[in-house]
Amino acid sequence: MHSSISRRTGTGDPGFPVGTRGVTNRPLAAPSTGRTAWDELPGTAPCHGALFDAAAALGEIAIPTKRVTGLTLGLVGFRRNSQVAA
Repeated sequence: MHSSISRRTGTGDPGFPVGTRGVTNRPLAAPSTGRTAWDELPGTAPCHGALFDAAAALGEIAIPTKRVTGLTLGLVGFRRNSQVAA
């Protein structure tokens, strides 16, 4: 695994890492079959930083061996049915 710069920003910051890290996604190789073997899929996960006074972090994930990319969203202190005043 490799990582680049990690820093904290924002007053309520829980320490979301900013930068790109190597990651390994481990899904079940054959879901719903009763088997317990796992695939190991190496990838990268860039985090673009904290949002909303560090209540959220936006990032990406890329798994080149499966040609998959996606968006990641980390939330802190999220409550269901809560309202935010505009």
